[in-house]
Amino acid sequence: MREVTDPAVAAALRELAREDPAVADIATAALQALTSEGGLESITQYGLQEWLWCQLPVAFPADEDAQGAQASAAALARLLAMVGLPRYAAVCASQTTREVLAAYDRGESAGRAASRRAMGSSGVVPPDVPELAWGDVMGTAEVAAYYTCAAALEIAIEGGAFAPGARGWRTAQQGATRAHLLRPRPDLGGECWLDRVLAERVERWLGSRGGARRQLLAALGDQLLGPSLPAPEDAAAHVAPVRWLLDRAADGVELTQTDRLRPAVVTEFAEAFGWDDVPGKRRLEDDVVEVRTARDLARRTGALRRSGRRLALTATGRRLAGDPAALWQRLATHLVGDGFRGAVEELALAAIVTRTGTGTIVSDAGDDSEDGVADVVTAAVVGEGWRDQDGTAPDTRVVRWTLVDLHWALEVLGLLDVPPGSPRWSWSWRLNPAGRRAALAALRARATRPRRTPRDRA
Repeated sequence: MREVTDPAVAAALRELAREDPAVADIATAALQALTSEGGLESITQYGLQEWLWCQLPVAFPADEDAQGAQASAAALARLLAMVGLPRYAAVCASQTTREVLAAYDRGESAGRAASRRAMGSSGVVPPDVPELAWGDVMGTAEVAAYYTCAAALEIAIEGGAFAPGARGWRTAQQGATRAHLLRPRPDLGGECWLDRVLAERVERWLGSRGGARRQLLAALGDQLLGPSLPAPEDAAAHVAPVRWLLDRAADGVELTQTDRLRPAVVTEFAEAFGWDDVPGKRRLEDDVVEVRTARDLARRTGALRRSGRRLALTATGRRLAGDPAALWQRLATHLVGDGFRGAVEELALAAIVTRTGTGTIVSDAGDDSEDGVADVVTAAVVGEGWRDQDGTAPDTRVVRWTLVDLHWALEVLGLLDVPPGSPRWSWSWRLNPAGRRAALAALRARATRPRRTPRDRA
């Protein structure tokens, strides 16, 4: 053990040793494990809880020493009370701590679940806010922002700003978190923590593997930082197809046995937006790609849910249905999918907003065609290392098919600059101004999204 140099701690340990040498030894070890190289001033409520409820039980597994964790918590509580930290001592001696440690005695999975519940209800764990969802894997700036935010929440609770468990406390907690993240800080050169975290995420996204991908994304950095672009003035016109479906779902839309929209609804939907080449003919959902696309877009935003044999609005859907600008933003940030599809789609959007100021991608052949996009994206995804299960690199044909859904999404939302009289199956990727704005919003969402790891399902 390290030598104790803090006079107050040393005096308290001597007194503990006179009472019970074993308790003094346990308290010394516990304090040094908690504070590492720091002293008493390094203790925070979040750090204490994390050590008590997440690290200590792992150091004393139930099958090795069932009383070790409880004894350490009790000894630390006694020491913290003696050095004038009664609030932290109370955490050590709390019923919550005893329950969490007892849960680990029943198994690691039960213990982890109990520690997550306890941490979440304590009030000092920074919640996600509209501007930022915390990642499971964090960079240096995000770690610093997270722990300083936890300390700010502790101060807010102590100051009476909110009381964990009281009515409305989570709303107040979110407000305190946003205030901390958005406040300009002299120690950050006038920036706020949110700016630092987003810049760190964008830098990592831009610097990912693959020379062709890095080169394609290099020009986007400045465009993805700073305030988000507002929805265009004609946002209502762009989101009209999705909003039509949300309005119908307000009272529930009956589905077929195969979970498709009924032909009568499909026909009405297609005729309302000129998607039916034979007006009046009853259509199946799979017959009209624009209808399928609009429904998929609504699903991606979390606006719809199945309720028995009906399609119904979620709470998010009810809010978005009445706010075209918010619906536009939500749709824009959900344009890109996940996995290989997401990698291909984000590269296509990056290409069409960086090649020229008007949003045209020009291939080596000098066109803005389907092949022009596919050629550029294929080179980037192959360079990034994407391979099939058998090790085969994706070719232009695979990339072209992967981009079909994105192209239809852009077309349904009216984000492509399609000349009058062009056929429905036109494959130009030329963006109009709203399309360029949506593409940047989608890329910003990809670049600044949190890094996730598989979660324990316990």
